[in-house]
Amino acid sequence: MPAFDSVQALAALRTADAMVQEAIVSRDAERATSFYAENAVMMPVAESSVEGRAAILAEWRHVFGIPGFANRARLVASEVSTAGDFGYTRGTYESPMLSTDGQSLLERGKWVSIWKRQSDGHWRIIVDIFNTDTPPPVHAPSVVKSGRIPAP
Repeated sequence: MPAFDSVQALAALRTADAMVQEAIVSRDAERATSFYAENAVMMPVAESSVEGRAAILAEWRHVFGIPGFANRARLVASEVSTAGDFGYTRGTYESPMLSTDGQSLLERGKWVSIWKRQSDGHWRIIVDIFNTDTPPPVHAPSVVKSGRIPAP
């Protein structure tokens, strides 16, 4: 693993987090998933845990298939361990989407991602959890059927 510099490590972690958020905004499931470790665990809203990169890819495809889905996230805090091998990012999000009757609705919530610095120096998410500030809204079902994300 490359030598540890706390300022550089925190900057790299924040950059990786921003790149994940960009992938989510652009609804790019493959790119978003590339920031997860092979054995990562995702804990989505009102669902069972999702384990492993392949399952996380399927989960992002499912989410991006929700009609009207979009995401706006704001990083609130981030930190790197003193050893430089672990870090976290946390923030808030707003996700507009459509209800089952086609009406616009908004889900607000927060998230925490735990990251591990890999042997090549890159940060990968090992645990990702997000949840709503109020009971999750009932949204239209995902239109993902064959693993392909429909165009917005």
